Amino acid sequence: MSTLLEISRELQALLFALEERAKCPEAQDQTMNDWLIETFTGALEERDLKLDNYAALIAELGYRAQARRAEAERLHNRAKADEALAERLRYLLIQFFKGHGLKKVETARYRLTLRNNGGDCPLVVDPNIDPAALPQEFQRIIFKLNSSAVRSVLEGGRELPFARLGDRSQHLRIG
Repeated sequence: MSTLLEISRELQALLFALEERAKCPEAQDQTMNDWLIETFTGALEERDLKLDNYAALIAELGYRAQARRAEAERLHNRAKADEALAERLRYLLIQFFKGHGLKKVETARYRLTLRNNGGDCPLVVDPNIDPAALPQEFQRIIFKLNSSAVRSVLEGGRELPFARLGDRSQHLRIG
């Protein structure tokens, strides 16, 4: 029987092999299938220990992903705050230029120029206007599938030529 250290090394090697093949799901699947076949051909005790460690690896990856997602969210929020501050400072600088009649200033590092935006003039629409009350030439109609209605009809036993109820997938609960 393998020692815990050997099993741990084996799982680390498996994780490394899976991460190396991250861009090729088929290669990851083959790696996992090979590992599982090897695992299930061993003694039951060793198999169960490997499966226990395999489940621990899944849990560890889940926790790591959760921590990385939280860190990414924290960094995303900091980036948004930096962007908002940069926009506020840009707005204040524009106001300064306008207030002092400046169009262009050269500093040691930057050339600051106040210019009009290009493109179409902004469209200012009364926010109290109901689009449904406008003439048809100023409306855009968007069609969208009512999936709740389709599901209800299918669950009621009626067949539809454009939709069907699929099979539920399965999941593995690790507790």
